[in-house]
Amino acid sequence: MKKIAFLSLCFIVSASLYSCKQKKDTIPASVIAEEMARLEAIEDSIPSPNDYTDTIFGIPLEMVYVGRGSLQLGGYPERDGERIFGDEKPVHTVDFSGYFISRYPVTQALWEAVMGYNPSEFQDNAMNPVSNVSWDEAHLFCTKLNLITGQWYTLPSEAQWEYAARGGKGSRGTMYSGSNILSLVGRYSRSTPCPVGQYKPNELGLYDMSGGVWEWCRDWLGEYSADSVFNPIGPEYGFHKVLRGGSWNSDPLCCRIAHRSGASTNTKTSTIGFRVVMNTYQKFKPRRD
Repeated sequence: MKKIAFLSLCFIVSASLYSCKQKKDTIPASVIAEEMARLEAIEDSIPSPNDYTDTIFGIPLEMVYVGRGSLQLGGYPERDGERIFGDEKPVHTVDFSGYFISRYPVTQALWEAVMGYNPSEFQDNAMNPVSNVSWDEAHLFCTKLNLITGQWYTLPSEAQWEYAARGGKGSRGTMYSGSNILSLVGRYSRSTPCPVGQYKPNELGLYDMSGGVWEWCRDWLGEYSADSVFNPIGPEYGFHKVLRGGSWNSDPLCCRIAHRSGASTNTKTSTIGFRVVMNTYQKFKPRRD
């Protein structure tokens, strides 16, 4: 209950309730310019050779290849800021086989192409992330998407989500996905969402993994173990499914990559969406791992 109470706070609080360490006037202009140039260079290299795009009734679904690798999963101050929550520990090693993850959160256009309706509150732009989607509905979306494409899309595991958000093998160990300057890579502390891809990508060419919308993961929310694991899928059962990434109205504290939250499978709000993954061993068309 303590975790869910904090989750609700993250959904509704204004930025004034927490100290925001990423105010633009506290960061030298030269640092911002240098960081922007680095992020633009990443953007210029999109897509990478192993990425691919599925097309669903004319709507593209861009998938980014995440190669096999290893991650120190969890939060520690040198990387993730001084305010680390208990459920972000202990830091432990996770090893991964290769997988693909969608470049953007699922948009309203893609959701409507698959599901035939739009549940979102903010419908002024079809490229806004879909929202007001429960975990159950996101799971159903994946099922219908697979029937259409003949593929095997799923929600990401929590570990897959964090490894991708951190930039895979190219990670620079930043607090947010792609940068330590949240205003460059994510929408936060705002009153409305915006279309996907308006901010800069992380090292893998993934957008909006800090801020934007909270993203459902496949796992039940549970405590971390100190043991090293391979392709973890979380606890066998639980009360809440994992949510990651923060949203357009979250404080920076909630947009840190390490931050964990969760909600029941039928929870819907205008700040919750999701993205999809596909494991390389499940993809019908063989690709290099």
